Amino acid sequence: MSLKVIIFSADTIRGSMIQKALQMWVEVPAYEPIGGVQPGGVQPGGAGYGGGQSEEGVPALLLLKNLLHAAETITRDEPAVVVLDTKGFYPGELEKFRNCCARLFAQAVPFKVLAIGNSGHKDSVIIKDVVSDWCMDTPIDPVLIVSKVKMLLAVGNEIGINDGRPSETDVLLDNLIDFLHIK
Repeated sequence: MSLKVIIFSADTIRGSMIQKALQMWVEVPAYEPIGGVQPGGVQPGGAGYGGGQSEEGVPALLLLKNLLHAAETITRDEPAVVVLDTKGFYPGELEKFRNCCARLFAQAVPFKVLAIGNSGHKDSVIIKDVVSDWCMDTPIDPVLIVSKVKMLLAVGNEIGINDGRPSETDVLLDNLIDFLHIK
């Protein structure tokens, strides 16, 4: 499995925020943006922003804008998790993504999807039967996104979790215990 996490985001700033958060809190080493070309001259599906690189020199985190080539990218790179920021994509692109994911799931291509969007509105219909988990898109919450990616990765033990920081659940529980004075 060469790529471990693929991020699809039409918005460069939102995509970069998600990428930086994942690089900071999940053990995915960083490397400089590569202008859409992977090592070995392989052109990914659409413009790339860059990502993280494993010790073998193989990309571990990739951020892409073009959703139309998602099936090709996912099939070729076999990620553990696909993070899809639905904000900024057209409904036709999301429908094509849903169709390609349904086809890949039917072929037993092993990956999980984290969709960032409005799960109670049109996005949930467009991405139905494909999503492993949801995050709300406004306001974007990188800590919650990282927490959900960690959860999805932990199920398959795909990559290590950076334990330098307590999980969001632990922090919330500690705050609640302090607030209620029940230590």
